Amino acid sequence: MLYYGLFFSLIATTWSRDIPHPEHQLLARDVPNPLNFAPNQRWEGDDGSWSTFDLRVGTPNQIVRVLISTAGQETWAVVPTGCTGSAKSPTCAADRGNLFKTNESSTWQARGTNLINIEANLNFSAFGQYGLDTVGFGDSPPDGPSLTNQVVAGIGTVKQYLGVFGIGPKPTNFTNFTDPQPSFFSTLKDQGKIPSLSWSYTAGASYRGTKVPGSLVFGGYDLARFTPSNLSIPFAADTSRDLVIGLQSITTNYSGEVTLLSSGVLTFIDSTASQIWLPQTACDEFERLLGLTWDPSNEIYLVNDSQHKYLQAINPSFKFQLGTTISGGETIDIILPYSAFDLTASPPFASNTTKYFPIKRAASDAQYTLGRTFLQEAYLIADYERANFSISQCDFGQGKAQNLVTIPSINATSTPSPTGKKALSTGGIVGIVVGIIVICLALSAVSWTLWRRNKASSYSPQPSSTATNSGEDELLDGQAVSEAHGQSPAREVDGHDARAEVAGQAVSELPHREMHMLAGSEMEYAELPGAPVKGPDIEIREGQASPSAT
Repeated sequence: MLYYGLFFSLIATTWSRDIPHPEHQLLARDVPNPLNFAPNQRWEGDDGSWSTFDLRVGTPNQIVRVLISTAGQETWAVVPTGCTGSAKSPTCAADRGNLFKTNESSTWQARGTNLINIEANLNFSAFGQYGLDTVGFGDSPPDGPSLTNQVVAGIGTVKQYLGVFGIGPKPTNFTNFTDPQPSFFSTLKDQGKIPSLSWSYTAGASYRGTKVPGSLVFGGYDLARFTPSNLSIPFAADTSRDLVIGLQSITTNYSGEVTLLSSGVLTFIDSTASQIWLPQTACDEFERLLGLTWDPSNEIYLVNDSQHKYLQAINPSFKFQLGTTISGGETIDIILPYSAFDLTASPPFASNTTKYFPIKRAASDAQYTLGRTFLQEAYLIADYERANFSISQCDFGQGKAQNLVTIPSINATSTPSPTGKKALSTGGIVGIVVGIIVICLALSAVSWTLWRRNKASSYSPQPSSTATNSGEDELLDGQAVSEAHGQSPAREVDGHDARAEVAGQAVSELPHREMHMLAGSEMEYAELPGAPVKGPDIEIREGQASPSAT
């Protein structure tokens, strides 16, 4: 009977694998894997050494190299006017990540010259030659998808030396609010190219090992790039400054334990900016302790040669304590070594090529910003469906393979498989369970028969030996069978609890440590499938700044 059980188990399992379950056929077709946007292995910039990404813009493709903007939603590409006048030089085009020539693109749809106002709070403003065109990842089609009718701004100002790729979800309006142009990010989700309206990003670190490039993943995160934390932060109410976090303190081990920022502030995480903008009192402490020199003409802190060599030798670290508020509650520490601040400024960012320390004096609390310098050591995950984000310490362990993990949509009815792996079908699970039941029944029958024989032998006048089993249980493959369970509680838009899981593991939970599910609230950006988003669009009018860009 035991052999019959094993036989039927094998038949059921084989049958279930040959005939995929309809639910999983639908899942494989409808739920895509996370989309990784690989960097180009270059390090560029006039205010530091930054990991850049290739974009294909126009038809035929023109390759431009850009930085990532976590605050913006448009593509900015340097145009030929950016290499004229004082900026003109034989290497200007290459230094600025290549030039985008709108007149050489057959798909360019001009929308006029408009004011770029995304970094207005940091004293940045410029005009852009706006239009719609095709934009794609990488320098060739296999590197990633191309999307048509994407908002592109041609920039000539040297205030933004390299181009920018915005990864925000908000649409852009040129003249009114009746014809919003979807962002690249939201279009990826609308076209079913990513599993959810989420992304993860770290800027990369040129000073680590053999240089560790940046990482950008849409619809998930790379578990190999960070150490998971338990801190989940809800989005701020201001949709133009959603990634706001409490910076509770900054301390350093330079010359003992020294506090550089003692009173907490709310600060905006924005990779568009290179520097870290802090209160004047904190900047003064940095200046005094590290021997920095304020350069009023370029508005940067300089490091002289002797002090630079000394700081390099001792390489002090700086601990940023972060929380959901400016004091108390759950916190996480992000530690930056001095080498993260060891940057070189060159023209046109500075008058001469010089070493500088990338902190800036904030004139008001609206300027408190954790820029790209901070994101060299921090890994940022933003979930626009659940309206929350998390920040974690980067992991620079050598030899770790990429490990992409899906963040499922809040509207997902089934749990997608981990990237690159197929979940066991429901039919397969049923087949195995049926086989196990048959085996258990067979074992029960054998045990009952042996019990009857032993009981009968107890009435015999002569002692007899009793058969015993070997004490070894037969297991099916020696492993337990697991199945995808759907969703478990977490905060959602309607206030009910629901936590999405991936292959039986909560998205917010990572191996060995539990991450709190990013707390959710209703989106306030763009109309997305199943997640209505409302709120101010960005209005770009000719010669005018958008009212919501600040």
